[in-house]
Amino acid sequence: MRAFLGRFDVRISLAYGIIAALWIVLSDSAMALIFAANPSMLAVVSVYKGLGYVLVTSLALFLLLRVELRKRDRAERALQEDIVERKKIEAALRESEHRFRNLADTAPALIWTTDSTDQVTFLSRGWYHFTGQHEANSLGQAWLDALHPEDREHVRVSFLDNIKTREYFQVEYQLHSPIDNAQRWVIATGTPRWSEDGVFQGYIGSVIDVTERRRAQQEMQAAAILRTDLEKEKELLQLKERFISVVSHEFRTPLSVIYASAELMHRYRDRIAPDRQDQHMRDILSQTEYMVDLLDDVLLVNIAQSGRLEFNPSPLDVVIFCETAIERMQVIDRGKHNFCLTHTGDLRLVALDAKLLQHILSNLLSNAIKYSPDGGDVRLDVCLEQGDVVFRVSDQGIGIPAESLPYLYEPFYRARNTGDIGGTGLGTAIVKESVDLHRGVIACESELGVGTTFTVRLPVTSRLQTDLSQP
Repeated sequence: MRAFLGRFDVRISLAYGIIAALWIVLSDSAMALIFAANPSMLAVVSVYKGLGYVLVTSLALFLLLRVELRKRDRAERALQEDIVERKKIEAALRESEHRFRNLADTAPALIWTTDSTDQVTFLSRGWYHFTGQHEANSLGQAWLDALHPEDREHVRVSFLDNIKTREYFQVEYQLHSPIDNAQRWVIATGTPRWSEDGVFQGYIGSVIDVTERRRAQQEMQAAAILRTDLEKEKELLQLKERFISVVSHEFRTPLSVIYASAELMHRYRDRIAPDRQDQHMRDILSQTEYMVDLLDDVLLVNIAQSGRLEFNPSPLDVVIFCETAIERMQVIDRGKHNFCLTHTGDLRLVALDAKLLQHILSNLLSNAIKYSPDGGDVRLDVCLEQGDVVFRVSDQGIGIPAESLPYLYEPFYRARNTGDIGGTGLGTAIVKESVDLHRGVIACESELGVGTTFTVRLPVTSRLQTDLSQP
């Protein structure tokens, strides 16, 4: 009602009606009183009153018509302006779409778009050239027909899943290209599109041919594998060279002693005193034993590196075991060094592999003796630290050069300062394999002319600890 009364033409009509009613009522009553005695004058005034009424009515109708015409003109101008603006927007949209299509058709990548569902609405010209499809049979989901059959299903599922999540995605698959009649690897990426008010409008994405890149990556991988194989072959060749050099040297000396003693026994047995004959026999036996030990070390390293060395932990009194190892070294050393054994913690029933531990201690103690030719102290310290059994073997020998430390556990490797000191370079390799089977760690600290300390940490086997705690 308020809106109706607020209209300009309605207000004019109401004002006109009120004025007309007052005109008629007031003028007739007033004129009847004024001109009661003069009827002719009343008639004249009535004529003028009618003419005034007509004039007022004409003026009101003119004003109403003028207002209506102005309103119509304004509406027509607004409509024309709206039409012009809409045409401008449509022209801008057509120009934008034209630029987008030109850009998409000339881009090195294949461009695609979808609507808010899973239907592809646009594919650039490059797609049709690359796949041999046509616009009539590639939009919607028909573009999947261009994919390799092995990739088609997983790409479709991945595409639909990403449409639902409305997040950026990337998928790799194969396309059949009629250009070279071959399968080409491509990477497709998609980015969601949103309107200004946050409404999801679909995806826009690209497809890039990565066949050459994949081929280059495969060639690089093949080259890396070949390079690794060559490095392994080089290492193997170096290992063989070291093996031949060390073993031939280590075998030559005992064989020479055996040959010389055997020849003397064969030729001059009747002339050699019994005590000299016994000495020659002892030399033959000791050198033979040395060669057997050398062969055992080589076989042991080979077994360890082939993964056939067994790990069999069992309850072990570490203190007694270490005392026995020290006594054995003292017999071999013949009093040249001072041996010292210290131990802390309860080491009576520890789950370790006795055979592997024998390899560890005998080789470390033997090296301590061998590489401290001027004598000195050889220490073996054993303790329990945070559930690990820790062995430390120290000497006061020639030490190890810093540049040799990284290669210390390689088979047949010997430091440059060993000189004429005999050895095969297998001892530390055997120690490392034995420590690894215990899942332990080994470390070495050394200073030239001062000495060397090897630290071995062996974790106690929890399963055997549990077994030992049961009656």
